[in-house]
Amino acid sequence: MTLKTPEFWYDTEKKPNFILKLSAALYQVVSNRRIKKQPLYKSPLPVICIGNLTAGGTGKTPLVRYLRHSLTQNGYTPVVLTRGYGGRLDNIVLNADSLNRYSAKETGDEARLHANDGLTIIAKDRVKGALIAASETDADIIIMDDGFQNPYLHKDLSIIVVDGEIGFGNEFIIPAGPLREPVMEGLRRADTMVITGQADQKKIENTYGYLISCFKSKTIVRDSAPSKSKTYIAFAGLGRPEKFSETLKSNGYNIQELITFPDHHLYTSKELENLLNKSTELITTEKDWVRLPAEWRDKIIYLPIHYELNDEFTASIIQSLKDKK
Repeated sequence: MTLKTPEFWYDTEKKPNFILKLSAALYQVVSNRRIKKQPLYKSPLPVICIGNLTAGGTGKTPLVRYLRHSLTQNGYTPVVLTRGYGGRLDNIVLNADSLNRYSAKETGDEARLHANDGLTIIAKDRVKGALIAASETDADIIIMDDGFQNPYLHKDLSIIVVDGEIGFGNEFIIPAGPLREPVMEGLRRADTMVITGQADQKKIENTYGYLISCFKSKTIVRDSAPSKSKTYIAFAGLGRPEKFSETLKSNGYNIQELITFPDHHLYTSKELENLLNKSTELITTEKDWVRLPAEWRDKIIYLPIHYELNDEFTASIIQSLKDKK
């Protein structure tokens, strides 16, 4: 069962209690030992890891989708490697055609989005996933969705994603805060940082720009977006569902209420019936929409978005890969 992100993680005025701090110290010891292990495997294909330093959603998946598109436009043939969080499949190659054979319960939501875009590998063991990419696909580059703290597969390039509206929260380690590892240690191991959200409210670039190259993404609503003339009830099961509400409102949508669910939540027909009883105008994220039972997808709309970064971002990624050859 996936739980909602604790609110106190992002309340800098509330300090975690002694038990949480002690648990965080133990977590950090175990995590540090794991992170410092030497990689077991270096793929013949370059590996770009898009990860974060915090638990919960920062916008990794949209950035993976953006980077895949950009690299494809530049002549590369990328494959996305994901562990298929929340799904049951393992060591399998998917694309938009084969995806129809599986439910969201089998694939997980992120893998469905990636497979709709192009070649995608679900592998709980990332080394096995990289082996599949090199031996069973025609890809020439691997984009790994998450896994920055996973030491087993060598990464040629690591990109950290940070939500500019909440930053690193209270900067305590799990479970006292959202951090998977200390900020400075994580950034020193990374190559690039992308700041997502409506604005860099936590001044991430000003604070850490001397240490790592920073880029900012814009959230763009696609032309196929639903009407703004209606009043909607929004619902989402994300690491930070409030981000969805903020995106809707900043793009001129009238939202009566936001109903939240745990991250990666698999919706039941009963839950959706209850939502429909509140309003016939329901809107959710694409990531939530792919988790709906198939018979519900015609009844509920999603907000189609994508990230946009300046051309320097992709150029810097390509140049960094060339420099590391």
